[in-house]
Amino acid sequence: MDKISITINGQKIQARKGVSVLDAAREAGVYIPNLCSYPGLKPLSEKMPDQACRLCLVEIKGEPVLSCSTIVLENMAIETKTAQVMELQIRNLKSILRRHPATCFCVNNGRCELQEIVKYTGIKEIPVSLPKGLGKVEDMPFFIRNHDLCILCHRCVRVCEEIRGLSVLKYAYPCRNACPAGIDIPRYIKLIGEGNPSAALAVIREKVPFPGSLGRVCIHPCEGVCQREKTDKEMNIRLLKRFAADNGNDSWRERSTVLPSTGKRVAVIGAGPAGLTAAFYLAKLGHETTVFEALPVTGGMMRVGIPEYRLPRDILQGEVDEIKRAGVEIKLNTRIESLDSLFGDGYNAVFLGLGAHKGMKLGVDGEDQEGVMESADFLRRVNLGEKIDIGERVGVVGGGNVAIDAARVPLRLGAKKVTLLYRRTRAEMPANPEEIEAALEENIEILYLTAPSKITRKNGTLKVECIRMELGEPDDSGRRRPVPVKDSEFIIKLDTLIAAIGQRPDVPEDLKVETGWGNTVKIDDHGKTSREGVFSGGDCASGPSTVIAAIDAGRKGAQAIDRFFGGEGYIEESLIDPNASYQIKEDIKEGEIGYIDFLPAETRIHNYDEVEFGMEEKVAIAEAGRCLKCHVISTVDAVSHEEAGCKFCGACVDACPVGALMERSISYNNFPDHTASVICPYCGTGCQLTLEVKNNKIIRVEPDINGPANKGQACVKGKFGLDFVHDPNRLTAPLVRKNGKFEEVSWPEAIDLVSSRFSKYKGDRFAAISSAKCTNEDNYVMQKFTRMVMQTNSIDHCARL
Repeated sequence: MDKISITINGQKIQARKGVSVLDAAREAGVYIPNLCSYPGLKPLSEKMPDQACRLCLVEIKGEPVLSCSTIVLENMAIETKTAQVMELQIRNLKSILRRHPATCFCVNNGRCELQEIVKYTGIKEIPVSLPKGLGKVEDMPFFIRNHDLCILCHRCVRVCEEIRGLSVLKYAYPCRNACPAGIDIPRYIKLIGEGNPSAALAVIREKVPFPGSLGRVCIHPCEGVCQREKTDKEMNIRLLKRFAADNGNDSWRERSTVLPSTGKRVAVIGAGPAGLTAAFYLAKLGHETTVFEALPVTGGMMRVGIPEYRLPRDILQGEVDEIKRAGVEIKLNTRIESLDSLFGDGYNAVFLGLGAHKGMKLGVDGEDQEGVMESADFLRRVNLGEKIDIGERVGVVGGGNVAIDAARVPLRLGAKKVTLLYRRTRAEMPANPEEIEAALEENIEILYLTAPSKITRKNGTLKVECIRMELGEPDDSGRRRPVPVKDSEFIIKLDTLIAAIGQRPDVPEDLKVETGWGNTVKIDDHGKTSREGVFSGGDCASGPSTVIAAIDAGRKGAQAIDRFFGGEGYIEESLIDPNASYQIKEDIKEGEIGYIDFLPAETRIHNYDEVEFGMEEKVAIAEAGRCLKCHVISTVDAVSHEEAGCKFCGACVDACPVGALMERSISYNNFPDHTASVICPYCGTGCQLTLEVKNNKIIRVEPDINGPANKGQACVKGKFGLDFVHDPNRLTAPLVRKNGKFEEVSWPEAIDLVSSRFSKYKGDRFAAISSAKCTNEDNYVMQKFTRMVMQTNSIDHCARL
């Protein structure tokens, strides 16, 4: 390969043309600190620029650049230890050390690459690290995962994918795993902490088209599994999503693509979160997509079910406009009763996103009285601007988020007192805790362990007979079943009673799709209905659920329809700017909890102004800084390593720079006496290994990166064969059967016995098969011995079997 001349720190060296500055320095014996770089891997700064460690900085012409992704040029002058470079390296190193135990620098054996960087930079003060509390996972026969030590260098996952070609491992952060749509939560939180809401918004938009809406109304299951709760308080992930949506710019659009037309046409019925999401991704895949909505507005339950004080209409409309920008046509006031006409009009597939807009009955006497209404109908009428006379005394039955909304809205319509009746205790209420608190702040009365049993109306007043309940045995939901208390009836006088005990889909029979329990559309795992070319998802298929779950169903529906058309169903894209600058704001106190402000209750109950204030930049950055970076590595689909296709080669272990992955058989306080370079004895490939030896015992095996046959890789036997070498039952001397029992003998005695027996079995009575451990030289001698000494051609090699 051609060589070029460069200088590093004033020293002239020859470098291979086309290599990176980091590789050139490494080959010249010049150390440049790095953690995410690894032989054979593409630079992480090119693949995921915001995830790179940014430690391999050098200075060229006075400008700091990443040496892993900068290619050497003739006469390039490189400086590795300027004041500017060292300052930036120490800043980036501190960011890593804050989430890595300072006591785990492996000082006893010097194997930790992080320790080497600490020494190199001369950092004077190691930041105090916070415990993650994830601990060790010991589900593997050969190595252990210690997630408390992981620094997210990505090397283990990338080695498995890019070098071994297996793709067994994935990142499985608790928060990201809990998100139905799989939003990369740790990544966008990290970007917010670096003062880059636009890049954070791009990461969120890679998975969902409603970032601002979700930042306000998502039920945030991610927060329920946040490990930070073990330290002080869980992260406010939802509000950080809102901060990115409210403060990020439209730079993500530059990388958002719409593929050329495929000539296929899709009809989407329902302009709710599931239907609009499906339409958005279908349009981006090049399919002509039209949404048919029976209501005069878009958004489905986000628009007619969620009050404006929680989800401002301009936020929702702005996100709908982005979906239309992708090429989606939306037809309002258009109810579809039959699919035959759509197929007759040339549509090739249909997605049903009908939602669940039909309220459920209370099942008590008198519920058809005037003044009794259902929550979905009530909220829809209010959100569409209809004037409703509800009087001064309003009761609401239920305990979910819809019930809370149905209780808070009447205050804004002029009600003086609102009472919510719930048949269990607060501990069992399915509504979000913050929504319950907001209702209580607005002086909404909640009667727990109370259920209506009969409704009568006299002189314009509803008399609601209620009965006290007590909790019995758990029901199918896992919650204790409410049981009526005998002779505990009492009367509540109301002007209006709103039932908020659930909704169900309204699926027209003429759609000719099979329905199941609760009138939900029956679908398979791919969203297919009983009718060819018809798919479904969201509340109409699952029953009433969440906005984020509906969005995920829409994504899956788009993928399924694309595959139905013969495509790959691939909707992933990277929207983050690869050239974005990521600078940590040092003036923010890291770890400070970001509390959120609200409109005062006495003010907000008189209007529909947004109740919850967004985070200020300083607060958001501080809140993002609380993230523990609890990086978790798991198998794909969370199956066992065997089921995932793991070969137990140990490449991921060898790639780990900090001991987050380590061999079971060694202790990291075991510093070797010496090392030895050997050829692996387990087969004839000739892999070169480096053995670490202590007290004449092998304590670790590493594939030699310079081995011509294996280039730093090994199989399970080469990497973990020392487990068998140290097995106490391993034979270390020949055994000969004497008087029916095996006895240990010397090697000369054993060889004499074998040679004496050979003389009895020459010619056709003898055959030889060579071991896979044999080298080419061994095999040559073997075949000569068999043919010339044993006088037969019956010889083979087990590699042919």
